[in-house]
Amino acid sequence: MSKRIFSNIFLSVLLSLPSCFFAQNNHALPDKELYFFDDFTKDPVGGYPKHWTGNAEAAVETPKTYTGRWMKLHSQGAYVPTVERSLPEFFTVEFDYIYEVNGSGNNSTELTFFNRQNKSSLDADFPGEQGVKIYLGDFLVSYMCYTNFDILDKTAGENRSVTIDQHQITKVRVEIRKEIVSLLLNGNMVLEIQRSKSHQALFNTFRFNLWGSVAEPLIGNFSISAL
Repeated sequence: MSKRIFSNIFLSVLLSLPSCFFAQNNHALPDKELYFFDDFTKDPVGGYPKHWTGNAEAAVETPKTYTGRWMKLHSQGAYVPTVERSLPEFFTVEFDYIYEVNGSGNNSTELTFFNRQNKSSLDADFPGEQGVKIYLGDFLVSYMCYTNFDILDKTAGENRSVTIDQHQITKVRVEIRKEIVSLLLNGNMVLEIQRSKSHQALFNTFRFNLWGSVAEPLIGNFSISAL
């Protein structure tokens, strides 16, 4: 049988297959499921973003230097996206990040992933039973894993020298898996945090934290998706 004849037969078979065959195969490779997205376009400029809660100042801005709308974090405290359903077992957090500071002192932006039950996600420095904290500074990034509210068991990560330039957009992506938490900046792997068996609880909340009023980062195109 010639290759041409075989190709024609194969094409005829494909065309005769029911549409559900293709639907089932597409279902086996679904697009990532989006749990939360905010580009702040539905918020009034100057107001607090309506899909976030917090105990510190924030405002939606339209800086002349950058396109779109951004959430600017202004002061010490916590900022939490109001995700309306439980987070999946494995997920990503992605956002555009513009690093800005207005003085000297604690200038890092803290990303906190944690497991907490029956308490506000804004309470306490180390919320919940288990968590991972990632710190984005001007010239280094670092992390800490912990268990239980009293931080009796914690693992501090080594600092990594990574320059995050002010007034430039950095693409931040954090991948949460059972055994590894990964941080990518502009598509480059920066941290791979190994989670010990005592640090493998599922996370149900994410939040930003600022300490002091030195860091004033801008957050854009924030999303949480199933991994």
